[in-house]
Amino acid sequence: MVVLNRFLFFIISSVFFMSCEKTKLSPNDYVNWVEDNDNGLNVSKDFKGISFHVLYKPVNYIVAKEFLNGGVKKNETGKRITELGNMQYVTLRINVSNSNEVLGANLKSQNEYYERLEYYMNNIQDDLMLIEDKDTLPCLLSHFERNYGLAPYNDIVLAFGESINKSADKLIVFNDRVFGTGPVMLKINNKNLKNAPSVSWN
Repeated sequence: MVVLNRFLFFIISSVFFMSCEKTKLSPNDYVNWVEDNDNGLNVSKDFKGISFHVLYKPVNYIVAKEFLNGGVKKNETGKRITELGNMQYVTLRINVSNSNEVLGANLKSQNEYYERLEYYMNNIQDDLMLIEDKDTLPCLLSHFERNYGLAPYNDIVLAFGESINKSADKLIVFNDRVFGTGPVMLKINNKNLKNAPSVSWN
């Protein structure tokens, strides 16, 4: 009877352990998982032809993208993860439906084009924050990716400080000053981050 109970305990413990272990995906499949709208790390809001998208990028996602692009070798992934540290990385995409570029949409003057460029390149991070419950993290870094009218959107790569409340949802707030939409709020549910798989570098 004791042997049977030990055997049953071993089986139940093994099943519980396997159910708690995260799924491991190849770098390519992991990137696709993060970018899939159904998995909750890629969210958006629309405002009369202007849409704002937020992609929350776990460090593994950044390294997987670099690995797939040839920028990081397999034996360098651990070092690269350490280099990126505990900051939180986000890409904000602004999309305009009635123009072939964000900088040139709904312009009132040519000078406004250069004012927008200056704002997106140098001042936008002052209008961004990441809220975790009662904690507000400022935007520490921003990088505006110009595409010179080749796409109706622009990406701004952002970095926020280390998460203080690991169990809180993440609310990215952008006080849009260009298109007058007011504060744009996009939420990443913490449960979606917890459900994220891990990466197999083999």
